[in-house]
Amino acid sequence: MKNTTERERLLAAVSHSRRELRDGLMQTREAADFTSRAKASVQKNLFWWIGGAVIAGICVASATGSDGSPKDAETKKRLSASRKKSFRSMLSRLGGVLISLSSPLLKAFLTREIAGALSKIGRNESADL
Repeated sequence: MKNTTERERLLAAVSHSRRELRDGLMQTREAADFTSRAKASVQKNLFWWIGGAVIAGICVASATGSDGSPKDAETKKRLSASRKKSFRSMLSRLGGVLISLSSPLLKAFLTREIAGALSKIGRNESADL
């Protein structure tokens, strides 16, 4: 009789472990599916995506576009060097802005992920007791 209950307990534990592994795998697949996450983000924040695309287009066009200046070789060389310097400066400023804007989002994401992982650990430890 004792062997039967022990066997049933072990089978239940194995079944529970399989369910946890399956659920964890599904969560990992969902988290790694960039296409569906990007599509959901665009649908949720359409205005911000369009605004960002317009701003990026304007920045690229202003950094690489023609301004109607004379086209002799020396002027082209000077303009090219000036545009490169201006473009690098713009990119470094844009990078700084993007980092400062993404910092709160990154903190919120990491906090949520760590809290979720810790709660799973806590549930597993309480289940083992």
